[in-house]
Amino acid sequence: MQRFAYLQSQTPAAAAAALAENANALLKAGGVDVLDLLKERIVSPTLIVDISQLPELRTVTVDAEDGTLRIGTLTTFAQIATVGANKTTYTDGGNAQGTYYYRVRAYNGAGDSTYSNTVVVQVQ
Repeated sequence: MQRFAYLQSQTPAAAAAALAENANALLKAGGVDVLDLLKERIVSPTLIVDISQLPELRTVTVDAEDGTLRIGTLTTFAQIATVGANKTTYTDGGNAQGTYYYRVRAYNGAGDSTYSNTVVVQVQ
């Protein structure tokens, strides 16, 4: 594996600046995919910029003026909504026009199920 520098970014702006300054940088947001790519020599970055610990990239917001839904790049499906025990329905109200993707999984004391297939909903 080739040597590289590692930067744990403290802000999105710092990450953007590091990427702009280094054309051979690689962005790491989580998971082990980067390690696999390095081991197999598929990528050879001189700098890895880690954004996995930036809380501002784990947010879900709706713009008060135009209703635009913004989902941070590190937000997982599980962070969008959770329903209580024994619920079989979920209503996602107030969606603006657009395409939405949903997955479901069950959980209990024994752990989580696998995710369902992704359902695509088009709001006109």
